[in-house]
Amino acid sequence: MELETARKRILDRADLNAFISVSSEEGEGTVVAVKDLVDVAGMVTTAGSVILPREPAKQDAPVAIHTTSRGWPAAHRVARLSP
Repeated sequence: MELETARKRILDRADLNAFISVSSEEGEGTVVAVKDLVDVAGMVTTAGSVILPREPAKQDAPVAIHTTSRGWPAAHRVARLSP
């Protein structure tokens, strides 16, 4: 699936509350959704909690780094799945 198609489908079905945020990153490669328990640089990690800081992560968690090393560009961590 192309990046813009994935983004459109996420936004078209916002009523499902399946994603809490969508990145504006661009790039080529496999589209990957990341659970909101994993730090992704530039995105807030809430883990479904109101007590965690609301500042974006400064760096990727090891699992996020692993996805990029497998050829899934960081540009395609399109959205954060809701916890």
